[in-house]
Amino acid sequence: MATFWSTSRDELWTKGETSGDYLKLVEVLVDCDQDALIYRVIPQGAGACHTRDAEGNVRRSCFYRRLDSPHTLVFVADP
Repeated sequence: MATFWSTSRDELWTKGETSGDYLKLVEVLVDCDQDALIYRVIPQGAGACHTRDAEGNVRRSCFYRRLDSPHTLVFVADP
């Protein structure tokens, strides 16, 4: 399962420990400078984000908006 460093908690945490919405780790990609990671995951619950949409549903992803212009964010249909 995907585990992250929480700056607010100052500890490692595994996504889903409290919500049940785990992220099953498929692959970890490392950039050329070895200072950034991309986790490829399979969601194991209702969603991955701690926020909810207008209907009150847990968002599938935290990446539900895109930058449309230098100062405008727009919602994407299904991230």
